[in-house]
Amino acid sequence: MIPPNSHSAHVSLEFRNATNRIPLAQLAIDFAIASMPIELEPCKGEILMAVDGVETRIPLDLPDGIRADLQRFAIKPLSASPS
Repeated sequence: MIPPNSHSAHVSLEFRNATNRIPLAQLAIDFAIASMPIELEPCKGEILMAVDGVETRIPLDLPDGIRADLQRFAIKPLSASPS
């Protein structure tokens, strides 16, 4: 039985850069896990996170890229530009 005041959020995670859109299975502070095996060279891009239709974009660097045999990969958030 589902409690009367429960809520299930619709969440999507994706890494994007100029040429790729990679669905993510998990996101942490310093790593992410791709939903499928993929090779990607080190690059900059962003994580697009949507929770119940509200989007958040997180600019970041993939210092080591992504290896197809290790779907877990390091991420490094890019600091905001000084004003």
